[in-house]
Amino acid sequence: MNYLILEDEQWAAERLASLISEIRPEWNSLGVKDSVKSAKTFLKQQAVDLIFVDINLGDGLSFSIFQDITAQCPLIFTTAYDQYAIKAFKLNSIDYLLKPISKEELSAAINKFESLNSSAVSDWQKLIKDLKNSYKERFFGKHGRAFKND
Repeated sequence: MNYLILEDEQWAAERLASLISEIRPEWNSLGVKDSVKSAKTFLKQQAVDLIFVDINLGDGLSFSIFQDITAQCPLIFTTAYDQYAIKAFKLNSIDYLLKPISKEELSAAINKFESLNSSAVSDWQKLIKDLKNSYKERFFGKHGRAFKND
């Protein structure tokens, strides 16, 4: 699982990364971006499975990132601002955590992400299995004036 942290305060980014590592040590951090500009550049070039997003970055609000780039992956907002919650959920947000973030809250948000992610995967797996079980092995069709059974 590849995740990205969007956070302009170094201590907050380090603490969040440390908590994520404790909860899911097998996950791969793609690093920290501290500005809208650096986040846009990165997201245009790199696929991400999950983004932890602070609202207020060094050069503006993180919402402006997603005006130019459609959020292709889920977002977990990690912020000190409660007034942006409704706006956050209009994006691809699955949780909104207020700072200071506890390990329990973060763990619950990660579990929610995994639960939503695994149900989508199992839906696709079921569809593929159903398609494999229902395909035809032989077809009957017309070839010129003759009918063929292949």
